[in-house]
Amino acid sequence: MATVNNIFILKLKSLVRRFMPSLMPMSLRFSSRFITMKRERDYFIKGVRSSNSKEMSLALLSQPRAGTQVCEAVIEELYQSTGGLSLNTGKFFFHYNASAAKKVNNNDWIENNLEKSGYFYGHLGPFSSLEGLPEIQYILMTRDPRDVLVSHYYSVREAHVINSKKMMEKVTRLKEMTLSEYCHYEPILQDLERYIAQTELIRTSILSHLYIRYEDLMYDPLESLEKITKFLDVKGIDLSKMSQEHFSILKDGEDLSSHRRSGKWGQFREKLSRNDQEYLWERFGDSIKPLGYHKDNLEKVEQPFTQ
Repeated sequence: MATVNNIFILKLKSLVRRFMPSLMPMSLRFSSRFITMKRERDYFIKGVRSSNSKEMSLALLSQPRAGTQVCEAVIEELYQSTGGLSLNTGKFFFHYNASAAKKVNNNDWIENNLEKSGYFYGHLGPFSSLEGLPEIQYILMTRDPRDVLVSHYYSVREAHVINSKKMMEKVTRLKEMTLSEYCHYEPILQDLERYIAQTELIRTSILSHLYIRYEDLMYDPLESLEKITKFLDVKGIDLSKMSQEHFSILKDGEDLSSHRRSGKWGQFREKLSRNDQEYLWERFGDSIKPLGYHKDNLEKVEQPFTQ
């Protein structure tokens, strides 16, 4: 699940995106259906349940462009140390059949496909209510939606894999849009609102959950990892080593060809006009202030979890 940082692979992906865009969706679909992600294929397509662990299952609920791949890799390592198995749910459906990925956000599908023990499901959401959600453990991860918007714009335009005709159309559309125009693009703004609403839904529920922020993982990974291991009751893990291996922020500039373009909080202050910043704060401010996100600064927030 780790983010790809190999320079050669990134350059190759960039060339394929530019000169042979139709090759990527075919290769990804073929790979996910016949070569890679065997555990996911067995579980979701064949109905095989191979985990014998009695450990309560865990689901990651996250936003796009919130370090999901890195967070999944870390949680996978921690959860599997308990004897459970990991399923890269979101990525599997995104590559296997992009049009089917939406059902992963459906409460009925969640109720029918998630086991109460033995599995880590990454990542799911957003869904609209708690109805039908299994009583398992949940990790919620958010990122400032203003930074998500900036990151998503550059990711789709420059770095994200093109896995379908619809994704190709989205790339073409974004190449014709300015970042300022994207700040007023209703589909992405409504998506972000759904993710934030889901966060608040789970965060204020009695479901067993841990709330973490992408920014805290990046700026103080050791503390966040300690919270995760405590939540999962995992011991004997070298968290310092894990922190060094997985979490880093680009020191200078940005890399448009990489999924990890920058990683810093507050990119929106550099990339967006003041008018666009004002508009987005008016749109999201009330819902993200309780999470420690403010108009011009980031405040540390302690969020206890329920058990």
